[in-house]
Order: sequence, then C-alpha cells, then structure tokens
Amino acid sequence: MNSLNISHEPIRFCYKGAALNVSMDRQSWPRASDEYLCCWAALEQIGAGIHGDAWKATDLAARIPATSPDFARANPPAGRVKITDDEYWTKETIRWDRNRESYVRLKKAILWLGEELRNGKIHGASLKSGQMVAIPASYWFGVGAEGAACQTGRIGNNFLFIPRADLLARLAVLREPEIAIPSTAEGLHLSPYMKLMLAVVEHLGITRDNQPKKIEVEHAIGELAPRFGLQCNPYAGNEKQQAEKKAWRPDKGMATLGETTHGVMATLIREISNQNPTGG
Repeated sequence: MNSLNISHEPIRFCYKGAALNVSMDRQSWPRASDEYLCCWAALEQIGAGIHGDAWKATDLAARIPATSPDFARANPPAGRVKITDDEYWTKETIRWDRNRESYVRLKKAILWLGEELRNGKIHGASLKSGQMVAIPASYWFGVGAEGAACQTGRIGNNFLFIPRADLLARLAVLREPEIAIPSTAEGLHLSPYMKLMLAVVEHLGITRDNQPKKIEVEHAIGELAPRFGLQCNPYAGNEKQQAEKKAWRPDKGMATLGETTHGVMATLIREISNQNPTGG
C-alpha cells in the first residue's frame, strides 16, 4: 500500500486521502485486554466476517478514491506535461481499482459496526481517566458518527474500544452459513432452529442410508448452534453439577438452546425407522 502514498503528479487527485488515520504497525494501536479491543482491531474481525477470504490485511489502509486514472490521463492539471506512457497508466489503474475494492470492503465493515452500535447489539466504550465509560446507543445516531470515530479511533480525545463478548456474539450470527434450502421450502421463513437442523444434516452428510446415532447428532447440534445465535448449557445432563447448570447463562447476544429442545431436534433430524422406543 506504500505505492498509494501519492503526493506527485499526475495522479495525486485520484485519491482524497486515507479513510482511516491508522498506522499499519499494530503495535502502535491502543492495547487490548481480555474484555476490550480497539475499534481498528474490531474492524479487522468484522471485515473478515463479512468478506471472508476477500478481506485483506491492508484494507484498513485504503484511501478514499476520487478521480479515476482514466480521467486524470485525459485531463492533466494545467501547466503539466501530459503523460502518454500506456504501461504507466495501466499500473496506476490496477492500483486504483484494488484500492477502490479495499475501500468498499472497509466502508461496509464500518457501516455494519455503526448499525450494531445504534441498535445496542454492540456497546462501544471509551477509555477516560483509566476507566471504561459506556457510550450510549443514541450517540451513534449522529450523521457519520461511526465513520468519524473509526477514522480517528477516538470519541473526542478518548480511544474507542469494543467489547469482545459483544463482537464475538454478533460475528457468530454474521457467519451463519448459507444452507441449501430444499425446493419445497423455497420462499418460506426458516427460524434459527430450522436452519441449525439443516446445517447439521449437511455437516454430517445425513441421508436415508447414512443415519448417525442420536448422540452424534446431538454433539453436532451443540457444535454448530453458536453460528445461529444459540448456546447449549455445558452442564446439561450432569447430575453432579446442578448448581452450575442452574447458574449458567449464555454469552451476551446468544439465546439458550434448552436441553429438551436439543434432544427433540436430534430426534426429528433422524428417520422414524431409526428411532427406538427410548428415543436413541
């Protein structure tokens, strides 16, 4: 991305400047903790969650695209010699296109974070006098509030931090896999429970002839449930840890997948002929 640090002619007007005032030396970022990470580190995780492998480590360094190289070539600044070298312009066009793609990915990550902050799904905080101070959701209704905060990494003079628990819970929902819907279900609304069951069928490769044992299906349900905003109580079925079972709560942003529902889902996924009188 160093090649985009442009101050010379003739392409200086192809970029408006950096989208974020961020150093790509991550050691210079505000230090993270077990509970919080700085907004730029959060954007990296969000970008990867939204865009998958298309997200690049350098996307945070994207510059705001302005005039295209084609326009700059055809309209050189007054008093400047027009450059006609095709190879030069080809390279600059490739650079400009790649930067534009990075900027689009980065902008989408910032907008997603803003939406989550406005809806109270993620709660921002600022470090003030050594203490984390919660930022009310109403703050993010200001025009461009999330963009300004992400650009500087601050709210006013204080660094902006994002709670890890909030972010991980929302990214789990964001990463919900695309499930191939049977043709008979096209156009129908599917709840997270139904999507989870379809995901388990796909994950285990279940067919009429391949019918895993119920305990295997239950294990797969527990493994995939967080992708759909659900969590199983880790103490379920343990008679020796009833107090822990009762005190357990799902992570923030997640819902509990009850023990009975968990078992019923495993039963419904399997063929009737593979059930036994005890449900195994």
